[in-house]
Amino acid sequence: MAQCYYCNSSLPASGDVVTCFGCNNKFHFGCSLKESTYRRMSEDERKKWRCFHVCKNSKGATGIASPGAQPHLCKI
Repeated sequence: MAQCYYCNSSLPASGDVVTCFGCNNKFHFGCSLKESTYRRMSEDERKKWRCFHVCKNSKGATGIASPGAQPHLCKI
């Protein structure tokens, strides 16, 4: 089973996770960005999203690095 890159806990089998465009790591919503922020993003923005943990210094195609990143929110 896949694990969250940030907290190392199992990711949900439903596939309801955030995947970083830059490093391809997978995260729980609370370990990467707010779920509400993710839900407001367009499909194109979601595909270009970059994580705070590995890719924070690399600017994405949108010119922003990880909008709404709040790694302390994980409740797993």
